[in-house]
Amino acid sequence: TSAATNIYDPVANTFTAGPTLASGNTGNGSFSFQRPDGSFFVVNGNVTTATNIYDPVANTFVAGPVLSGAVGSGAHSMQRPD
Repeated sequence: TSAATNIYDPVANTFTAGPTLASGNTGNGSFSFQRPDGSFFVVNGNVTTATNIYDPVANTFVAGPVLSGAVGSGAHSMQRPD
């Protein structure tokens, strides 16, 4: 597990080192989805309740809300249309 991140550039087809997570580490079950404001909600996985919000404009992470249950491998989410 790690708090390190990588940012994918689809034009260059490369990864670069990203900012360190603000809360917790990632592991099995990590996933993210884009929010309507353009930021990304990151569920850390790793059997934790920690989340992060990534701002691609500022290239920063801030701690997100704490989940009501720990997330591990096999986790799933559905993005609401609003």
